[in-house]
Parts: sequence; structure tokens; C-alpha cells
Amino acid sequence: MNFKKWVGFYLESVIIVLLTFYIRSTAMNPIEYIVKQINGDYAVLVSAQGIENTVAMALLPPETDEGMRLLWQNFEYTIV
Repeated sequence: MNFKKWVGFYLESVIIVLLTFYIRSTAMNPIEYIVKQINGDYAVLVSAQGIENTVAMALLPPETDEGMRLLWQNFEYTIV
């Protein structure tokens, strides 16, 4: 393997590692939602950025109702 190919391979590996750490660090941040609508077994949650997320009611606290604020952290929802 010549030097240019080795440098290219090395830089590509470094970029992949850095992207992996970046994705992992941003993916676990807590997210606050507002319950926009409840449709049977599912609830439509809206984040502060306006992104809608449909979630099964079984994953939410039992007392969840429309208009409530929820916090998603460590793979679970809690009422704020």
C-alpha cells in the first residue's frame, strides 16, 4: 500500500470514529415533548423544534393526557 492510500484510509477511519462519537453524544440528550394528540393506543408528541413523534401509549406514564409536557431521557418518558 502506498503512502497516499494509507493516509486516505487513516483519515477515513478517523472521520468514522469522530462521527460515531458525535452521534452517540447527541443521541442521548434529554428531549422535552408536548402531547399534541392521543389516538387510541398512540400519542402524537411534538418537540420544541416542531418535530412530531408518534409513540405507543404503553411507553408513556399512565396518567399522560393531551397538553402535558413529557421528558424523554434514558429511554423512558416522565411527566415534567
